[in-house]
Amino acid sequence: MKSLAVKIWLSVLLVAAGVYAGMIVVRSWRTTQAELDPKSNLRLEPARPIGEFQFTERSGKDVKLGQLEGHVAVINFFFATCPGTCRMLNQKVADLEKEFAKDGVKFVSITIDPAKDTPTALTNYAKEFTSNSDDWWFLTGPLADTQALGKALRLTAVGVDERGMPTHTDEIVVLDRNGIVRGAFDHRAPEKLVKAREKIRELLAEKPAPTTTSTSTRPAASATPTPSAAATGAKN
Repeated sequence: MKSLAVKIWLSVLLVAAGVYAGMIVVRSWRTTQAELDPKSNLRLEPARPIGEFQFTERSGKDVKLGQLEGHVAVINFFFATCPGTCRMLNQKVADLEKEFAKDGVKFVSITIDPAKDTPTALTNYAKEFTSNSDDWWFLTGPLADTQALGKALRLTAVGVDERGMPTHTDEIVVLDRNGIVRGAFDHRAPEKLVKAREKIRELLAEKPAPTTTSTSTRPAASATPTPSAAATGAKN
């Protein structure tokens, strides 16, 4: 009997050790994945509150990004005459809109070519992707404001390159209900889009944090942007 009891205890200990070792392996794998893709799990307060930014929607109405408060939001940059990646990018955003707009997620696409992308031009362009102007804004405004927003979101490639050509990041930026950047995902990588969906679901399940008017912990507006996954932008 004593020998049987010893065998049982040894078996229990071996099982427990195996479970513990498995937990260590899983935890190590998750840590490694986070290190390989640090931008999929951010918690960055914009260098300048996005509520300060105002643009013109394709409808011609002026909208403030402060109206996104209380909503999970997805933001991307593009220009309508871009022949390649912009359409691919906005098609990926369209897929997200179909999946999450019903849950209250807001989508914002901002042109980096305001001279050509007038509200009328954006209206025609947007028809390729959505008929919903309440949940998905297509915005235009002074390029300086658009570049300032890109910097506030810690992106680098938003605006024009050294040749004066439009350039934009290929990342889709996800913000929580309090306007905090929680992830940036390159639309060209299918695995990043999977993570984008996971992040949106995670944020929808979160309760909004209490708002505060304190600016003591807000990063300075001149904070150095986090390098974009497409640091040189997408030039088309």
